[in-house]
Amino acid sequence: MKTTKDITQPQKQFCEIYVHSGYKRTQSYLDVYKDCKSKESASVCVSRLLKNVNIQAYIKEVETEIKKYLQRYAKTSELKQLKTLGKIVNDPKENTISRLKAIEIINKMLGYNEPEKHEHLGSINILNLGNGKEPE
Repeated sequence: MKTTKDITQPQKQFCEIYVHSGYKRTQSYLDVYKDCKSKESASVCVSRLLKNVNIQAYIKEVETEIKKYLQRYAKTSELKQLKTLGKIVNDPKENTISRLKAIEIINKMLGYNEPEKHEHLGSINILNLGNGKEPE
């Protein structure tokens, strides 16, 4: 398996800018390779660059790191929200409506408002409505 050592520092920088910019190919290339003066030339070069399997692999690495960061941030943010809502629920100075709303939001965040799932066992008889008789 190839490693990120197989690509140059400018190529790594291109990949990072490319992903962070929302996959703006030509502009990402121009941001890194300042000596490239025309958009047409950059477009040709970036097409060639993106076909490189090492570049593709590094782009996947960058995307994975971003996803991990966002998941960590989401969990941290959710915990902060739960703490704040817990304070509202336990504060006797808060009015009843605010406290109930906070409980409702906590329940939604924790999945307690999910509908109950019932398992149905056995067979179901289907009537033919055309003649009112049960099928055989």
